Amino acid sequence: MGTEGRRLAILHAAKDVFAERGYPASGVSDIIERAGVARGTFYLYFESKRTVFTALVDHALQAIQDSLVPVPLDQPERIVQGLMDNAERIKRVFLEDPALAKVIIVEAMLLDREASEQVGEVEQRVADWLAGLVTRWQEKGLLRTLDPRIVAWTYIGSLKEILRQHLITGRLEAGLEAITAAILEIYVFGLIAPEHQQLAADHFAGIHGPAEGRD
Repeated sequence: MGTEGRRLAILHAAKDVFAERGYPASGVSDIIERAGVARGTFYLYFESKRTVFTALVDHALQAIQDSLVPVPLDQPERIVQGLMDNAERIKRVFLEDPALAKVIIVEAMLLDREASEQVGEVEQRVADWLAGLVTRWQEKGLLRTLDPRIVAWTYIGSLKEILRQHLITGRLEAGLEAITAAILEIYVFGLIAPEHQQLAADHFAGIHGPAEGRD
């Protein structure tokens, strides 16, 4: 096994240990035992439990990012399918590795301030990307004029909680296909049935003023 192979073996072992025992209850000895490497080998690659955890989060997030494909903005008829394809790719990353999902969604958010800030930086990059995407779609007339950053953070927050309830707590028992379809349908078409959309828009405008063009 080469250098990168040993490093990945330690990362995968750490992932399983963190998922099973939780980060606070896990130790370097647990990771070494699971990986089947010597203590000295572990410290060739990582300084501590914390650094291997940080590397694991970076590895996982890079895998998610690498799985995404550009949405064809110049072909409006393919936009929804492009969103579906990326949602499917993100789902597949977590579905194929539930331990990874638990580490990213639960353990990373329960650590100390430094870990929270690291995850927060990743979320900020995703939010910036989504807000930019929403802005470009608004400029093309495909989306309503809403605050792009509110849209981005709303999507991130709801997606994270849905994944937690489905993959971690088990409270959301719907299949992932149904979950993916529902998320996109809610964000693309909203909750109001088509025949009532104008009535809802008029009601909303009466309470808050016209929705279009507001910051």
